[in-house]
Amino acid sequence: MKTTNFVRLVSLVLVFIFMITLSAPATAHGISSDVYRLSNANCSVIFKSEEGGMFEGDVISSSYKNLPYGSKFPTIPEVIAYENYEFLGWYDENGNKIDSFPEAVTQDYVFIAKWSNGEDENPVTQYVVKHYLEQLDGTYLEKTSDTVTLSAELGATVSANPLGYENYTFNPSRSTSSSVVNLPTESDGNINFTTLSLYYDLNSATYKIEYYLQNTPQGEEYSLKDSQTFTDKIGKTITVTPNSYANYELNKSLSSLTGIVKNNLVLKVYYDLIITKPEPVITQYVVKHYLQQIDGSYKEMSEDTETLSATVGETVTAKVKTYTAYSFNSQKSTTSAIVTLPSGGDGNTNFTTLSLYYDLNSVTYKVEYYLQSSPESEEYFLKETQTFTDKIGAKVELTPKAYSKFELNKSLSTLTGTVQKDLVLKVYYDFEIIEPVSTKYIVKYYLQQSDGSYKEATSDTETHSANVGEKVSASVKNYNGFTFNSKKSVTSTIVSFPSGNSSSSFTTLRLYYDLYPIEYKIEHYLQDSQNSKEYSLHETETISANVGASASAKPKTYDGYEFNRYLSNITGTATEDLVLKLYYDLKAVNSDSLTAKYVVRHYLQQANGSYQEKFTDVDILYANIGEKVSAKPHEYKDYVFNSKKSITSGVVVDSESSTADNETLTLYMYYDLKDDESSTKSSGGNAIIYILIFSIIVIALSVFIIRNKQAILDKLSQKREP
Repeated sequence: MKTTNFVRLVSLVLVFIFMITLSAPATAHGISSDVYRLSNANCSVIFKSEEGGMFEGDVISSSYKNLPYGSKFPTIPEVIAYENYEFLGWYDENGNKIDSFPEAVTQDYVFIAKWSNGEDENPVTQYVVKHYLEQLDGTYLEKTSDTVTLSAELGATVSANPLGYENYTFNPSRSTSSSVVNLPTESDGNINFTTLSLYYDLNSATYKIEYYLQNTPQGEEYSLKDSQTFTDKIGKTITVTPNSYANYELNKSLSSLTGIVKNNLVLKVYYDLIITKPEPVITQYVVKHYLQQIDGSYKEMSEDTETLSATVGETVTAKVKTYTAYSFNSQKSTTSAIVTLPSGGDGNTNFTTLSLYYDLNSVTYKVEYYLQSSPESEEYFLKETQTFTDKIGAKVELTPKAYSKFELNKSLSTLTGTVQKDLVLKVYYDFEIIEPVSTKYIVKYYLQQSDGSYKEATSDTETHSANVGEKVSASVKNYNGFTFNSKKSVTSTIVSFPSGNSSSSFTTLRLYYDLYPIEYKIEHYLQDSQNSKEYSLHETETISANVGASASAKPKTYDGYEFNRYLSNITGTATEDLVLKLYYDLKAVNSDSLTAKYVVRHYLQQANGSYQEKFTDVDILYANIGEKVSAKPHEYKDYVFNSKKSITSGVVVDSESSTADNETLTLYMYYDLKDDESSTKSSGGNAIIYILIFSIIVIALSVFIIRNKQAILDKLSQKREP
């Protein structure tokens, strides 16, 4: 609707302009300046050829003049080289090479075809500059991160400037810093280029060793006694051999006895005054161990008491022992002390004593209450469990619980015991009910999963009723893809009284079903011919797997073929009808020119604006290396080709090259979803074209009227005369 209103508005404006031109005075050329500029908005495109070749049609120049602004760019002339000449490419008037031509004419252009007969160019080859740094052992090691490969004309004299390395000095007498560039040579499969080798010597540095003596015993001040000066290579690790001084001993904790040579390095060695110590006094000390009793008191383990010896003033420590059912009490114990001289009299000698205490452990024990499954049955089910904690060795006497319609069976029950680890007291109650009691029992079905576990088929769970003590059985169902596992299943049992109100407390029959393996196929297809989209079945494999398991196929190797991962489907879910198809393309066959493959991929726009690759339409093609190729867009319903986003042409490269820069050429084709806005733009574009045509007609008519204004007026006046 907006486009229609716009067209009407423009039409009214043009009619108004037309009416004004009838009375407008003519210029010196019979047309206004604005009309003159519009009619002369044209451009020219000129193609020229230098010596060495021509264009198709035996011409060396091709011109296109008076091309409307914005019109389609003309076809590039086909170039033909003269004998012994090679086409170098297209260049502009400033000598800049042209890699691509515009799509539309927006200015004047001049393009020049250049040629070469190989006589005006000097051969260019490579040479290498390497830098070697001296090591501590006197050898030189190449600084590979600074190695550079440069180019120069064959026979030219090249030179290299030394680099600046910290702690190194350039050695010109050892270095080769200039040379004449020669052709590279081959040795043992390696290509050797002309090499400039620059060597750098490791600098030396002077360092000092200073010896300091302690001023007073145990004092913190030291005075310099001697010093020595040495020179060695920077970076070398040195170790000081200490001097000997009477009445002094080396203080290793303060001294620097090792270091790495550098400028201004100073290693300082310190010596302490030797202090004469008195003779040590040896005495005894005692270690005792105490174990906690049931009443909470502690009793000495006299058989474990130890009498040991140590120096008076020495700090001693006792070793903690391990006693079964006991834990060490670190807060109550004295595990270390300073040994003192023994004290006491009257025949009693008190030595320094370390006392270690051990607490009696507490453990958890259980009381389990069992109810008879059915009258006169020898089976009991666990009804309830209680947990208690007490000191190991404590005596336990149970007061039995009471259960309605049940009585204690003293002969089976354990009502007393001594607390220890894993103690379980079991209390049994017999069934008093004489009349039959009806209760529920459950049948559940479990299906094996692909990981080997079993999952309950809850929709098939059955709930039945039977008398307590009655024997019941479950019927086996059939499940597609599964077989019944009789060994794992429980298909019959005696119904017992439920142990609670939840479904898990009722008697339950469980039936298990195992997955059984099925076979699926893997088909290998070989391409019929180069660049063909037809493939023929070459080989079929049969693989076994469980139903629903993950299935996969491994590509094979065929001489003259390469795996096409874009067309192939190598994974799936195992079913009896599963077929995994793998496709292999013919490799390019070398002819007079080396060939390589290139890939064309197509991407369709999604509703969210992103693009998704159409994998089934991936094209793998072949062409000569260095050849410029282009791709044609496909036609997809509800899509329009996006030429601005797409990469439709490129030069084929050697995909077998070992360098990472020569990747296989890939052309990317993008297609946008059609929408109402695009159709509106299209109709709007058509309307603008119609307006331009109408404007040209109006302008031409205006020019005609202006030029023949007087003649038209005369004709009109003649018709008015009677």
